[in-house]
Amino acid sequence: MEDQKKILAPLAPFFEEIEATTIVDLFRRIEANIIVASILNKTQGLVVKEANGISIISDKYLEEVVDQDFDMIVCPGGMPGAEYLSECQILIQRLNKYKELDKYYVAICVAPFVIFEKHGFLNSQVA
Repeated sequence: MEDQKKILAPLAPFFEEIEATTIVDLFRRIEANIIVASILNKTQGLVVKEANGISIISDKYLEEVVDQDFDMIVCPGGMPGAEYLSECQILIQRLNKYKELDKYYVAICVAPFVIFEKHGFLNSQVA
């Protein structure tokens, strides 16, 4: 697809599985190119365990893809997964760049507060 959207979904241990898997499933059904990227390092592996014990195999490591040009970054919630995403410096740097470029970034459930509010990504104006 020529106009295929490219989405990044970073995963951290103890993410909320329904928030991540539903997003991945929906985007793949509409044939968007969604990359599930583990924030773990290569010695920890691509398998990320979610809050209720289900393990997901990521497509890539975040460090491998974070500098690619995505149309959107989607951050699932879940605790302490959202906190781990919030502490991931390469993700926060990329989100800062997306804010500067006025590109899309999305957070689900607790992630807007834990990630976006903490790092100043929320717009204080109400539309």
